[in-house]
Amino acid sequence: MNAVVGAMMGSYDLQNAQRWRTEDMEHRKQEIQWREDDVKRQHAWRLEDIERERRLQKLENERRVTDARSEQLSAVSNLSALLGGFAMVANVEINLPDDVAWSVMFLYGTVSASVILCMLCCMLMCTLLLLAITRYASLDLENDLRLLDFEQLDVESPFYVWWLKRCEKDWQLAYGFFRVGIFLFLWTVALVGWVQFERTIYAGIGMSTISFLSFVFWQVRMESKWRYLLESPEGASVPPSYQQVSDEEARLRTRSLTELFERVFTTRNNTSGRTTEPDDRRTTRYGAYVPASSPSRDPTSVAR
Repeated sequence: MNAVVGAMMGSYDLQNAQRWRTEDMEHRKQEIQWREDDVKRQHAWRLEDIERERRLQKLENERRVTDARSEQLSAVSNLSALLGGFAMVANVEINLPDDVAWSVMFLYGTVSASVILCMLCCMLMCTLLLLAITRYASLDLENDLRLLDFEQLDVESPFYVWWLKRCEKDWQLAYGFFRVGIFLFLWTVALVGWVQFERTIYAGIGMSTISFLSFVFWQVRMESKWRYLLESPEGASVPPSYQQVSDEEARLRTRSLTELFERVFTTRNNTSGRTTEPDDRRTTRYGAYVPASSPSRDPTSVAR
């Protein structure tokens, strides 16, 4: 009887030991799984922290680029306003002799007015570009960076692409007005000698010579050396994500400055006649706004 009871107790202890061993092994496996999950979670958090830091650095870099471009436009605008003011003051304060030839007067008046108009156009275009840059940097830049993939942060520049597509042509035109205005300003200086000192031909010749030499020095020595900084880059690398867009989005991205500020200061009505609120529009990359009903790419598809 004792042997039977001992055998039963031994069998029961063996079963308990096996069950405890199995539970212990399962618990150890669960602990290993928990540790692996913790490592993966910490790794994912680390990657998110790195991505967040990289995006902040990219945003800071883009803002520095926008500030540099704004300072460039502001300098050109101030200089054009200064030269235009000089030309205006020269027209107002000049004392014209009575015996000046009408052809010289006509040429002087035409050139002076052209200087003022060229500098005025340059100043206004630079001012509009400054407003456009300020609006893009304050409203659209962060959203465009948020839509970029992590791998694209080092190869894509939203502000650079936006500038090439929206503002580069206007900037080239404004700088063209500035160059023409400088040439006409030097021509005005030469004509002042013929208007004020018509009786002394040597004064007119001297002022014309100095103006011509100044123009040659400016073209040969200064502008020829730094012209590449102001030229539009040939074959600029535009990211494929910006090239593969719908026709509607491409049209919205290439709108003129007039259309841009009409959208800022006016409201649009949709086909039903109600006012379109900002929530009814979808923001795409690089500052383009597409109505919710237009067939375009979903911007969230490129976000991580």
